[in-house]
Amino acid sequence: MKSLRFLLFSLSVLVPTFVFAQQTPAPTIRSIEPTSGTIGGGTVVTITGSNLSVPPNFACFAPCPTTVTFGGTTVAAREESNERVVVVTPPHAAGPVDVTLKTGDQRSATVANGFTFTEQTAESVYERLLLPIYLDEPVAGGQGSLWKTDLWIRNHGTLPVSLAPWPCPADGICLAVFPNTKTLNAGETQHNLTPFFRVPPAIPGRFLYITKNGAQDVDVNLRISDASRDASTAGTELPIVRDGDLRTSTLHLINVPVDPRFRQTLRIYDTAQTASKFAVRVYAFPSGTELASTTVDVSTPETGEFRDLPPFGQIADLSSLFATNGSRSAVRVEVQPLTAGSRFWAFVSVTNNDTQQVTLVTP
Repeated sequence: MKSLRFLLFSLSVLVPTFVFAQQTPAPTIRSIEPTSGTIGGGTVVTITGSNLSVPPNFACFAPCPTTVTFGGTTVAAREESNERVVVVTPPHAAGPVDVTLKTGDQRSATVANGFTFTEQTAESVYERLLLPIYLDEPVAGGQGSLWKTDLWIRNHGTLPVSLAPWPCPADGICLAVFPNTKTLNAGETQHNLTPFFRVPPAIPGRFLYITKNGAQDVDVNLRISDASRDASTAGTELPIVRDGDLRTSTLHLINVPVDPRFRQTLRIYDTAQTASKFAVRVYAFPSGTELASTTVDVSTPETGEFRDLPPFGQIADLSSLFATNGSRSAVRVEVQPLTAGSRFWAFVSVTNNDTQQVTLVTP
């Protein structure tokens, strides 16, 4: 009798759940970015669309993540929502493959030849990190400020990792290999990067490459501060942008403070191009009234693998685009890529003209 009651109870739970799942629309895949990666796997892929995860009231009696199959090899989602799924590609033979997304309640969608595995390159065994602002030496700014960055990298794992590209020291001997690297052993900490021998560029950011095998155990911390005010502030932490954080569609920055006592700078980075263009639109927040629109060109002088200067563009004074009433308010900023294939990131820094205190507005 107990077994019968348990069976009836199980059916009462499972049947409504099953019926609910059957009424949920099938997943729709709008984009797969990037559409190619190397045969060794490890490429972070972002799939956007609709109905990509289980319905809100679906009950899983065991873990039921959304999965993605690349040509017969299935991996679980690293991140998932109804509109966005992030996965890491598995190793696979070279060539195009179908991509099938399957939700935890077994709805699926397939994109024929949605991803292409390519032969491995030197850069493909590294994870690339974007440091949005990195200064080799202090830089003078407005109101007597002297800006500096402070970068710490620590390997908490058990495996050594390589950092690239790494300049050969002027008094050292380096092997004739590309790229030159620095080994960060288990338990070792690196403070800042070795400067390159060049004129300081107008691009404030920097790429850092860490070998994928062990990169998950490497922590990176980056701060920016006004050296002339070290006694009153420890600086502001800058985000470290990994491949999974990059965007392929319109990015929104909300509640950006606008005040005549502040200066607002919008910075845009496109990691997939050497030159690209973005539409920038500014709206009153939260009302949504459009205040201004313009375009921003993003570029870098570098090409090829292991670029250390990310493609970059900016609006140095965002509030100059629109009229303000002289009092504190807020805006919403939209950044839309206009160049096919862009993988980008953007943020606004809001700096108090008197104290030089920096507030960041990030995605």
